[in-house]
Amino acid sequence: MNLHTARYTARLTSRFMRSRALVLSTSIVFLVTMCLMAMYVTLDTLSLSGRQVADRDLGRFDAAVGYGSIALQPGDDSFGADVMGRLPGGEASGAMAMLSATDFQLTTTPTREVTLLEGNWARQPFPDRYALLSGRWPIRPGEVVVTEPSDVRAVAGTTLAAMGGRVRLRVVGTADDRFARMSNILAAPQTWATLNPRLLQGFPRLRAQPFLLWSGRSAALVIDAVAAEVAERQPGDGVRETVAASLMTRQQLISRPERSSIERSPAGYTVPSLLLTPGAVILVFGLNNRRFRRSLAVLMAVGIRPALGVASITLAALTWCLAAATVGGVAGVAVGAVARMVLAEVRDRPSGPVSGLAPAALRLLGLMVVGAACGGLALARSRSSARSQQTGRTADGRPGTRADNESVHTGRFQKLGRDLRHVLAAIMWSAVIIFAAEVDSPAEAMVLSGLLTAAVLLLVPEITRLLLRALPECGPRRRLARRRLAADTIRVNASITVLTILLSISVGYLTLFNTLVRTLAQEPSPDVLPGQVLVTNPSSTVLAPPAPIVKRADASVPRTAARAQLRYLLDLDGAGEAKRSATREGSDASVLALDSVDQVRQLIAHPLSSAQQTVLRNGGLLVWADAERPPRGPAARTPLVVKSADTVIGRTAAIPLATVDVPPSGWRTGTDAVMLTSRAQQLGLPLTSGAIMYSGLTEAQAEALQRGFVDAGLDGKSVQIYTPPPPIIPQTAFVITAVGLVVLLFLAGLTVTREQTRALRGYLGQLTSIGISTSWTRQILLYEHVVVLTFSTLLAAFIAALPILVFVSSASSFTLSIPWGQLLLLSTAIYLGVILTALQSVRGLRARKSLTDG
Repeated sequence: MNLHTARYTARLTSRFMRSRALVLSTSIVFLVTMCLMAMYVTLDTLSLSGRQVADRDLGRFDAAVGYGSIALQPGDDSFGADVMGRLPGGEASGAMAMLSATDFQLTTTPTREVTLLEGNWARQPFPDRYALLSGRWPIRPGEVVVTEPSDVRAVAGTTLAAMGGRVRLRVVGTADDRFARMSNILAAPQTWATLNPRLLQGFPRLRAQPFLLWSGRSAALVIDAVAAEVAERQPGDGVRETVAASLMTRQQLISRPERSSIERSPAGYTVPSLLLTPGAVILVFGLNNRRFRRSLAVLMAVGIRPALGVASITLAALTWCLAAATVGGVAGVAVGAVARMVLAEVRDRPSGPVSGLAPAALRLLGLMVVGAACGGLALARSRSSARSQQTGRTADGRPGTRADNESVHTGRFQKLGRDLRHVLAAIMWSAVIIFAAEVDSPAEAMVLSGLLTAAVLLLVPEITRLLLRALPECGPRRRLARRRLAADTIRVNASITVLTILLSISVGYLTLFNTLVRTLAQEPSPDVLPGQVLVTNPSSTVLAPPAPIVKRADASVPRTAARAQLRYLLDLDGAGEAKRSATREGSDASVLALDSVDQVRQLIAHPLSSAQQTVLRNGGLLVWADAERPPRGPAARTPLVVKSADTVIGRTAAIPLATVDVPPSGWRTGTDAVMLTSRAQQLGLPLTSGAIMYSGLTEAQAEALQRGFVDAGLDGKSVQIYTPPPPIIPQTAFVITAVGLVVLLFLAGLTVTREQTRALRGYLGQLTSIGISTSWTRQILLYEHVVVLTFSTLLAAFIAALPILVFVSSASSFTLSIPWGQLLLLSTAIYLGVILTALQSVRGLRARKSLTDG
């Protein structure tokens, strides 16, 4: 292109940029860019940077070592001082030894465990994490500060009872934990040393882990000192390797920030940006298609080359789209900044830094250039109608007819464009098939949805053509609307493309989100069911509770309560490890054994059918209905397999099976079936006694039983009572993505409808001006909108369903859950909004509209 051509193109471009209709149609670009940038800023702010993680875990120090390398019993607080003494002279200055006890039990009903952190808090080792709210930092043994005082109710000057009342701590202040919403206990130095070692009798799991924090010193020297002290207390092989593996440095944490929420939730920004951004620009070309074609015909009629005209129109549209995107991007960043401040208050934790803002914005602008190129190519394909208005020549220079010009100038181009689109569609469908085999996470399901959307959209022209042929022509209005849709395929295809992207991502994500929530709701199950109390060994439910605990429980429960000993088909060694086990063939889960059918009924907390009772009495198994490979059919049978480690050492004859529904609860963890003890003994299976279940208690009786254990200085966790599981709180990124997609879908749907109506008002005005009633024109318009939205809905339903089905089938731990109510409400709002927007947009139609307008 020479300088003269460039100047002439720029002049034509500036003239086309004066079109008010073109400027108004770019509102969809503004809206899409604003929402995408707002989602980017909002999602990116949810993840902590590596520096913030380092401030949370290391405070003002540069490194830490010791986590998990050794556990100290109550009263043992010499580890830190001994390690400091092993460091070379001067190396210990500035370092700090701390203790962490995660099983520190408060004296509450139900029982509550918190983490106790002991250290020299007067030195403020974590200045960017803990902020004093009231009182002062603890300095004397037995003094503590409670973080997040709204969680564990505490005020300065009160006493905090723990470990069944055998430990009393003086609260000298409260603090805000900027990185958590649950309470920790910050204890003064030597607090752990004041604890009575006899606490282990009632709380055998109570231990503290020491760790050392330091800055600017050789990690090897510290590791050697810690390893030497650990080896002296707990001799063994590989001590130094274990200690070295616990090393955590600031540089490591800074280089490994939290995984970005944009990566965890691709449907929030990544997938919509790749599909919606070019789709919005293509829609601008579609909305102005008739005007662009008419302008191109005029230019060609006065002798301007088609390529020059197409380039001028494309540059004009691209310029306004980029301008709208720039303004929308700035507005989106502002909206995201407001959302960032709101989220920081709601989540009560620091907001992560927003990174990569410029690359994200440039990517959107680059995708708009791609969309403009596609729109320009589509416009170039339509130049045949303009060339037919003037005399043309064929490729060999002879005067040609209209058919000659169309075949020579556009036939090959159209075929090449169509073939290229089909090749890309084949590639995308191949990618969908290959990637579908790898999907096993929500993020990968979102990516699959994006690939499938692209594959379907590449075939939209063919799909739209087939669907239009299937539309019935019942009456003149529908006939006219259908033929208008067939005559303006670029606008129709562009509208269907944008709406399909929005609907498919929104509907698919809402279904995926509901599936995740439902699956999460099944995970935090209660320890026992209402009316039950499980008395366990503090170490494991598989082990029998100590005799004093059983004696106290039997004396405390009401006489009306039913009692059952849970037994397992296991043979344990002295360390509590399984020497032999009996399981269903094809399953690794343990099998329970109870003494009677009534005990089984009390265990699962609902009656058994006659068929289930018959299976038990005939020596069979009742298998949990949600277990892996549950039995099929009334005549199902299977042998029990006896294993030693992973080696099969025996197999019983096939025994009858039946399924039983058992609500999720903690006592059934690791098991998948139950049988009668007498039958297990007849078969010579391994058998061990475990926890004791009491049934038929009221809530007050269960709480009184647990409170009695706590008051006696025993581990309250050895008496498990029903406590409703906490409410499900999905990841904030998933919630924001769901809300953002719904808002974007609703606003973009209304914007697309309004701009489509604006593009058609000239044509509808022509109908009105020749005597057709305004009600007719409105009905034609509404019918067109309903057809476009229906086609989009059908395509979106297909795109949304396939990735979810693939994900649920590959990730067996997830349960498909379709939010029919939410989807119905969303579709109703969209359809109603589209209809009302269309009616509002044409309410001003009058017969005085120009026949040549728009």
